[in-house]
Amino acid sequence: MSDVIEIDDAQRRRLNVVVGGRNTSGANNRQNPAHRAGKPAAVFSGSANLRRRNQINDRNEIVHLLQINTLHKFCTVCECLNLDPLCPLSLLLVLILLSRHRDRVSIARDFLDTSLDAEHVMVDWDAADDLQPLQDKFSTMSDWSTLLAYTDICIPEDVREHTCRDACIARFSDCLSGAGLGDVYPTTTEFAMRCIVHMSPANTPSSKMLERFLSTIAECRDIEVRCLRAVSAYTDQSNDDDKSAATFTRILRLTVVAASFADDVRHVITSRKEIKSQEELENVTLRRPRLRDLVLSIHNENSMEYQQTFESWCVQKKFSNTTGLNVQRLLYFINAQPCSVDLQLYSEYFTQGLINRLSLQPISTIDVDVIVHIILSLRVYQRNIEHLIDFRTRCLEGLSIGTRRSLSLAQVLQLYVCCYQHESIRERCWKAVLPVLNHSIQTACAKFREQYDYEIHAVIRSIMACHVQSVESAVPR
Repeated sequence: MSDVIEIDDAQRRRLNVVVGGRNTSGANNRQNPAHRAGKPAAVFSGSANLRRRNQINDRNEIVHLLQINTLHKFCTVCECLNLDPLCPLSLLLVLILLSRHRDRVSIARDFLDTSLDAEHVMVDWDAADDLQPLQDKFSTMSDWSTLLAYTDICIPEDVREHTCRDACIARFSDCLSGAGLGDVYPTTTEFAMRCIVHMSPANTPSSKMLERFLSTIAECRDIEVRCLRAVSAYTDQSNDDDKSAATFTRILRLTVVAASFADDVRHVITSRKEIKSQEELENVTLRRPRLRDLVLSIHNENSMEYQQTFESWCVQKKFSNTTGLNVQRLLYFINAQPCSVDLQLYSEYFTQGLINRLSLQPISTIDVDVIVHIILSLRVYQRNIEHLIDFRTRCLEGLSIGTRRSLSLAQVLQLYVCCYQHESIRERCWKAVLPVLNHSIQTACAKFREQYDYEIHAVIRSIMACHVQSVESAVPR
């Protein structure tokens, strides 16, 4: 029997025999992707996709971290100016006070006088006069680009004709066209107004701010040179500061803030509280074990079984399912105050059935975490505490000059409320706001409590105003 197998041309074409890696059947030598080795191709393809997904996720995480950092800075600036960061007007006021215009404070005052729903805004004008510390906290291009991304322009039809006739806005539209940007970007009135808003922050180059804003919309060749040419042409023709300020004010009246802005700021405020509490737990100083500390910890652990906590108090009061947690905390705070409060004065906030069922009885053991939560919710000072200035000048003398200057009006109000809390929780409440409580501060607070009555009704009104503002900003638009 012969060991050689003869295969004719027809059988060879039919079997598609590959000799030496080359197809000898006369067909295309490129292999079919379906016939390729599966594992190596799948591994490299999956690695490329995974690497691409990781790059996208890393980019999104970086953008998210930059956004959170920017909103943190914005909340700090609002705290210094006694502004509620959840209010949409706060973003516009910060933009005015940190703009490159000469009379920024007067522009902000005029803007508030002509704005609707601005009666609850209480700006600390003393802090607004000294703008250098605020600009040090919030002045980078990335911060402004992230913050201004929440804004847009909406021109009603009844004022569109008057707005389009504005000389500065029309001149900037012509400068965009003259610089060659009109071929790529629109030259409408709304777009020109958005460009002017992005060029307004102080301590930032106007051409770079315009370039960054335009880059987020579309790509353009030689965009850096064209933006510099447009800004130079616009500034050379704009020599009247009063007209520029009037145009800037007109633009801000037509500027709207995105609904997602309040949600993002609320998330940042909540995360700040969680991070602060976590840092306090991590920064507990370790020292040598002492018998008194061990006895005190055992006593605290055992005493909680017999204390009336906030949860047990809510169960005892039998709140309905429609009563929110913040309302329950507020009612608990009112019960824990050292002076009696007439709930009939707040009938517009509480139902009559809730007032009748809730008897204001003193709490034997106060849950300090709830009290601290309510005190820290005071974000804005409503200027309704008569003796707050006396408290600031008399009770805070034990602090250093730098610490006193760094305190905002909202923090002073929080310390005022802490001063009048029950003596069993007074120190913990104070240190939750300010970690410094020495003998001179305690003595001054004791004298202040003897001389002045606790303005509890003004405090409750301030707490409710902050709570109502938070609820209104959370309503879907």
